[in-house]
Amino acid sequence: MVTGTDDSVSRRWVTGHHPRRVMQAAAPRSAAGSRAGHPRRVRASHPPDGHDGPIASPRHRHPSPVARALDLGHRLVDPLLRFNLVDRSLALGAQAFGALIPLLIVVEGAKPGNSSLADDLIERFDLGGEAAVVVREVFTATGGHSTVTALSVLVLIVSVLSFTRRLQRLYEETWGFATRGMRGTGSGLLWIAFFAAYVSLHPVLDHVVPPRGGVVLSLAGAFLVGLLTPYLLLGRRLHWRRLVFQAALTAAGIAALGVWSAIYMPRSIEDSASAYGSIGVAFAMLTWLWGLGIVLVVAAVYGSPAMRWKRP
Repeated sequence: MVTGTDDSVSRRWVTGHHPRRVMQAAAPRSAAGSRAGHPRRVRASHPPDGHDGPIASPRHRHPSPVARALDLGHRLVDPLLRFNLVDRSLALGAQAFGALIPLLIVVEGAKPGNSSLADDLIERFDLGGEAAVVVREVFTATGGHSTVTALSVLVLIVSVLSFTRRLQRLYEETWGFATRGMRGTGSGLLWIAFFAAYVSLHPVLDHVVPPRGGVVLSLAGAFLVGLLTPYLLLGRRLHWRRLVFQAALTAAGIAALGVWSAIYMPRSIEDSASAYGSIGVAFAMLTWLWGLGIVLVVAAVYGSPAMRWKRP
């Protein structure tokens, strides 16, 4: 009779393997059996000493405040770099100086009364002394009257249309529309008519409403300009409701530009006028229009699909 010990010895003698090695060889079959419907029992891992719960995977750890701030800064700055904030804003400011300033002079001259663009600039920037005298010399026609010819009107319209086409290309690129080029001339003419009407009505309403209401009126006017400008220049290819956020950004930017103008522009115009005369006033106005170009570009980029506010 063979005992249990002899039986294990005989199996080891027949197979030529140690029982522990036989168990290791049979492990793949047991794993296959677990896949066939017999789940393996997994031992739960215990956290190290000093930890009360499971250890979080590195992929699920929350980023530090510094990392989140850097990520937010990258997401805010990268779209502006892709759309060339500095170059576009400088070009818009320069073209606005050569297009919008003459348009404002013509519109002010066509309005009844004795007010001029120089009076509006002196009042808006709170100028006095030599700076006010130089501004009157720059923006007031010699002899108290100006002569507007058909050729000058044509040159003015072409100049303003060049400005609107540059702004139109900015909106088309940020919203992903095909460029219309010269086909957008009609939209540019509509914008010129809207802007001339706005410039004519805004001072009249300023004198009607009380001072506190004037701030609300200015914000509402900036919002209207920020809404209708891309709506018209895009050829009404985009519903106006999708432009509300962009218009709000434009209004906020113009309000911030107004605060900066009240602090910076009076001193800048006075210093520039004292040092360089009439050309110094032009330098100061170019700086202000560059700020306006920055507002337009930032609002166009942040208020369009070019800015991905949500993480992909």
